[in-house]
Amino acid sequence: MTNRDLIKSFKNGATRGVASHLYIKGDELINYSTVIAYRKDGKFYLNNRKYSSSTSKIQSYCRQILDIAEEYEGDSCYYWNAGYMGAPQISPKDVY
Repeated sequence: MTNRDLIKSFKNGATRGVASHLYIKGDELINYSTVIAYRKDGKFYLNNRKYSSSTSKIQSYCRQILDIAEEYEGDSCYYWNAGYMGAPQISPKDVY
């Protein structure tokens, strides 16, 4: 599954799914350990903080695919190497 496919699944209500380092957990779309977008009451909210070029691409996909109700500035700490910092590793069995 591609990142774009996963974002489309998220838009269509999926609560689990994974594509590389991007995954859905409940109402959150997470890249590594950072929430990139979430949904609440049928609306989508996008974290617009600049992290990396690959995350910027995912944010761009979200803008194209999701009907963003509002953008917000997320946490300044991006856990791109979260697996090396002791954060839990995400595998398909965790989100499917």
